Amino acid sequence: MYKTGQTDKHLMTKLINESKTVTHDLKKFGIVCEQKEILALIAYLNQIPASPEKMRRDSLQTAEWNRNRALIDSLKMASYFEEIDTNEMETVIEKGQQIFQNNCQACHGQNGQGIVGPNLTDDFFLNGGSRKDITGVIIDGVEGKGMVPWKNALNPKDIRAVSAFVYSIKGTNAPFGKSPQGVKETSDH
Repeated sequence: MYKTGQTDKHLMTKLINESKTVTHDLKKFGIVCEQKEILALIAYLNQIPASPEKMRRDSLQTAEWNRNRALIDSLKMASYFEEIDTNEMETVIEKGQQIFQNNCQACHGQNGQGIVGPNLTDDFFLNGGSRKDITGVIIDGVEGKGMVPWKNALNPKDIRAVSAFVYSIKGTNAPFGKSPQGVKETSDH
């Protein structure tokens, strides 16, 4: 809801765009008025409180939207962790290596040996070394450590591929690897 004196740039942009649309639509019907008049009218109408019935309907719509969004998110999340068919594993790892080369080597090195980011080829992990742990770090990143979340930049299949690649280089101890960081992984829990 618009409030007098509010300077929120996003809200103002929305109001201006809405006023342009209304002004344009009115011209189609032969009604000519200034855009600033429409802008003032929209701003005024936004100040009028909604009826209890409208607020209830809006609340129900928001709750339904949230339920649908949660369902979509859970289905998407499940797709990140789908098992990879053993017949496809080599192809998936190769694809993951390509994606890694394009997106991850600046921090983790061409071979995963670590530069700014940790060495991914030893047995030490800051956030767990299971494929599920690795996938979670790729999806959500690590706040405050420079690892950005990739969930909005890569699709679930690409994230699965990168995760499979990173998991495949675990314990290979690439030459010139960065010193160990984190906890030594003894098993894939």
